[in-house]
Amino acid sequence: LAVGADSVYRVEADVNEEVFEAGDIAKALSLSIEYLEKKNNEKFDIILCGKESTDIMGAQIPGILSGLIKRPFLSELIEIDPQLRQKSAEGYRVLSVDEPFVATMMKPNDYTPRFPRLIDQMNARKSKIPVISLSDVGFCTVKKLSSPIEFFLPPQKERGHIFEEKNADETLERGMEVLIA
Repeated sequence: LAVGADSVYRVEADVNEEVFEAGDIAKALSLSIEYLEKKNNEKFDIILCGKESTDIMGAQIPGILSGLIKRPFLSELIEIDPQLRQKSAEGYRVLSVDEPFVATMMKPNDYTPRFPRLIDQMNARKSKIPVISLSDVGFCTVKKLSSPIEFFLPPQKERGHIFEEKNADETLERGMEVLIA
């Protein structure tokens, strides 16, 4: 709200699930979106998602979500106003979409954070954020597509070599010996 959103909602999980898979989260979000659009009698123009989560970095939820709500999916957008710009190997592409869509956003290379004004921060803190319960939108967990079988740590890496030779030539020679061996 402090940086310009018109409205915000919090979707609260009130089910006792051990783990929510990407399909569960996308289903919960899709039901919440449909609930809000029906309640407000208006479709969201853009549904913005982060590129990846910080827990498993799967980047699956936005794509699944767009399929569930039957809207186009644009990945790796770096700008949406005044035009849609999507990151590409060569730089970026300018896109056009005539209908509501789901998109993942990412920081452009020349990103400068936008800090909200103090008054906007204070007003945002006072705002009451409506809470939507998953039971309100008819959510029940979807069939699990996978189950963890085993968890393990990756193998320990071999300790690195420390060279204490007196000059660069000796260090280079010693390093070559280690690489060849």
